[in-house]
Amino acid sequence: MTHPRDPIEGVVYHPAEEVARYRELGVLTDETLGQALHDVAMRFADRTALITPDLRLSYRELDALSDRAAAALLHLGLVPKDRVLFQLGNVTEFMFALHGAFKAGIVPVCTLPAHREQEIGFLAGFTGARALIVQADWGQRELVAFGQKMQNAHPVIEHLIVARGPAPKGAVSLADMIEAEDASEARATIDALDLDPFDVGIFQLSGGTTGIPKVIPRFHSEYLYNCRAWLWRSGYDETDIGFWPLPAIHNAAFIITNMPMHLCGGAVVLQQDVDPAQFLGTIERERVSCGGAVLPIIVRCIDSGLIGHYDLSSIREFISLGESSLVAREFGVPADHVFGMAEGLIMRTLPGDPEDVRMHGIGRPISEHDEVILVEPGTEKPVKQGEVGEMCCRGPYTIRGYFRAEEYNAKAFTSDGFYRSGDLMEAPEIDGTVYFAFAGREKDNIDRGAEKISAEEVERMVLDHPAVREVAVIGMPDRMFGERICAYIIPEAGAAAPDVAELGAFLEGIGLARFKWPERIEVVDNFPVTKVGKTSKGLLRDDIAKRLAAEGKGRAVS
Repeated sequence: MTHPRDPIEGVVYHPAEEVARYRELGVLTDETLGQALHDVAMRFADRTALITPDLRLSYRELDALSDRAAAALLHLGLVPKDRVLFQLGNVTEFMFALHGAFKAGIVPVCTLPAHREQEIGFLAGFTGARALIVQADWGQRELVAFGQKMQNAHPVIEHLIVARGPAPKGAVSLADMIEAEDASEARATIDALDLDPFDVGIFQLSGGTTGIPKVIPRFHSEYLYNCRAWLWRSGYDETDIGFWPLPAIHNAAFIITNMPMHLCGGAVVLQQDVDPAQFLGTIERERVSCGGAVLPIIVRCIDSGLIGHYDLSSIREFISLGESSLVAREFGVPADHVFGMAEGLIMRTLPGDPEDVRMHGIGRPISEHDEVILVEPGTEKPVKQGEVGEMCCRGPYTIRGYFRAEEYNAKAFTSDGFYRSGDLMEAPEIDGTVYFAFAGREKDNIDRGAEKISAEEVERMVLDHPAVREVAVIGMPDRMFGERICAYIIPEAGAAAPDVAELGAFLEGIGLARFKWPERIEVVDNFPVTKVGKTSKGLLRDDIAKRLAAEGKGRAVS
């Protein structure tokens, strides 16, 4: 079989002939994510699979817990291909609930605990999610009460599931659900399912450029191959211990650490609170071999002065999102770079690559079946060798369309199915090998500490403030996060533009996730424009860079 038996309306599937070709090549297999995880657990039953501050689980224990979670979700009344919103942090329950969903054929929707009414409300209706799982003890926010509010406002959410705490009336406790399930009966329930490896296994999210989140369908077989391609390219095995302190629901955490380790018998470290002492201490204590971090954690560790107080000698590979030279210099460990997208294509550098590539480039695609071309932005015309162009990609694990986004898909893909990334790159050839180097973005989004934020989405929310007539949101360079959010505001006649605190309170009131709030406001009379009369965000970025430089601020960590 090369095509799903019962396609989900609004999902764009890979062409049947391509799936057939990749199956013939042995790239795509007839496995689901849950089946693959169970098979590995049987091979490595007594090895450590998961390490958290709460406990350590063997593969046998994690497999049994996730079997019971799968059966519990099904006995709640959910059925394969139902969608469930996940609002869980990096805790034990996240992992066995996730694996349980995979085993039951239930589709996790990868929301964040930080998401609020705007994001959860939209995604509930858009994906048709029948359940919401929340973490009772996450941070300072009361997610259980928030979950009740969302359930009341959005009747599509039939079930509220509470992890790590008691469930109020009308909700169910994840712990109680699992406790009610017998392990052997749960396994029999899973074995009786007839799940489709070529249908949706998970809905990832894209920050994108539009005013609403874009939903990315990832399919069991291709997502499994994506994880295995990283695993094979990186050389992980059952002796490795991986620690990637981004939210575990992120595609990056899935592809770089969590799934690859659990597909080879290695151990995954999950930790929710990651201050420098905790991060460095965990590496030392657990003898982490494959680590990584994003810029905010890296900078905090450097500023803390604690790096030299911890033994990091177990690290054989430290992955970052563009800070390889900084990590190598300050941490004194082997460092490599990853570039990727929830839509599919992943590139990375490797220890054998030229030093300049490892420190400043993004390497090569992880699969020999990845196809990458550079074109003149907005066209399908390839650029000449050595020139900068928009990176477009196609392959066994890159999507062919966003969920329920027919109009947007017509612009986001070339006529022959290459995904237009919006990222500008160059592709120098070194000793006969083509490597890639990032050269900027065409997309109107902001990369704040690995969270990709749509400028248009924030602008749409800010414009609802009664004192704002026009707004342009841009990323401004920042030492800690790479970019922070700056809003240039033209106020209404006779009104005073809101300051950062006032605007934040307003955005909180309408339910926008905090990490999307502008962190600086510049009040202006008008915006600079391009030759065709459009607001020039390039000139605004130049302006804020000059202002920051004059104030002695901006990014200065390289």
